[in-house]
Amino acid sequence: MDNETVADFQMKPAKAGGKNSKGVENVAKDLSEHFFNNPEAGDTLEGIADWWVARQRRSNAVPIISSALDQLIQEGKVSKRTYGSKELYVSRQ
Repeated sequence: MDNETVADFQMKPAKAGGKNSKGVENVAKDLSEHFFNNPEAGDTLEGIADWWVARQRRSNAVPIISSALDQLIQEGKVSKRTYGSKELYVSRQ
């Protein structure tokens, strides 16, 4: 969704051919895929919005957090330990 969130579309009417309508199309496509893959899914507008915003924030946050952790590792403030397929970040104090 081009790093856009529901907040980007609040209070803006969709305009044919504009950035907002493309964003609405992208959200509609993603929601359609979710409903197709989860045929028993159902929620209120507010519930769907909460799920969507949380999903987008997490998606957008992961690369930023990864870079921040890499920086802290380089500064010697944090170390990374591997346990099986998981990586654990811990303080180096």
